[in-house]
Amino acid sequence: LLEYARETQKNADSPQIGLFADSDVAMNSVTLKEAAPATRKQKLAWEKELLGLYVSDHPLADYQEQLEKYAMPINNITSNIIGKTVKIGGILSNLKKIVTKKGDPMAFANLSDMTGTIEVVIFPETLQKTNGIWQEDAIVAVSGKVDMRDGAYKLIVSTAKMLV
Repeated sequence: LLEYARETQKNADSPQIGLFADSDVAMNSVTLKEAAPATRKQKLAWEKELLGLYVSDHPLADYQEQLEKYAMPINNITSNIIGKTVKIGGILSNLKKIVTKKGDPMAFANLSDMTGTIEVVIFPETLQKTNGIWQEDAIVAVSGKVDMRDGAYKLIVSTAKMLV
């Protein structure tokens, strides 16, 4: 569609007259097929992909009450609670699974709520216990110890559960 629009605009701006300019033949028309309306989840994914943030809504809006009961907001994590266990919840992104030197799988991911984002570290033992949970765009609640590495807060996950 973008290519068609670009070409049509280029032809309209051009002072040249095409071979069929005076004919009654319609050239380059586009007909779109009927499609089902996009779901809320699809629209939010497109917003995040295109703009890097959610504009019309947030995928956690439906779970806000549940998260407030279970977890603290990510932006409340400060240097005062380094080494302490906290419970947070949110949506997973940038999931990376790696293999340790011992050959065990472990994972890193970003966990975002309505207030901020933190990196979560899932060591092999925890990953094995909670393996089905770690998927892109999954809404999860986790608990673990707060740590500070490379100038950023991280959460070393000890338990996790899927909220959806």
